[in-house]
Amino acid sequence: DGLANGAAGEACDDSGESATCDLDCTVTACGDSTVNTTAGETCDGGGETASCDTDCTPVSCGDGVLNTTAGEACDDGNTVPGDGCDATCVVEFCGDGIVNNVTEFCDDGVSNGASGFCASDCLTVLP
Repeated sequence: DGLANGAAGEACDDSGESATCDLDCTVTACGDSTVNTTAGETCDGGGETASCDTDCTPVSCGDGVLNTTAGEACDDGNTVPGDGCDATCVVEFCGDGIVNNVTEFCDDGVSNGASGFCASDCLTVLP
């Protein structure tokens, strides 16, 4: 009705959903388990879920929001390989076949140096 009735438990009443008030007359907040599209929420799982980030946006590797519930081990805000976090949000490591420009000089996909090309520390190219 447009009038916040505290006695009825209304924290706000904007005559419908608004950027500051949910349809149930509670103050809009990401993480309250109520999706408020007017406030820019596309999901709201009440916190981090396998499909929704803590900022009320869908999980997406490379969005800069780490979501371990969705299986992300890292999320550096991009999907560029070789910077420590790969395009699937998995931490790059010596022996994965990707030269991590942050800590590696070479990476032949073998972590024990058995290939004869790259040392086991991914720092030295073998003769």
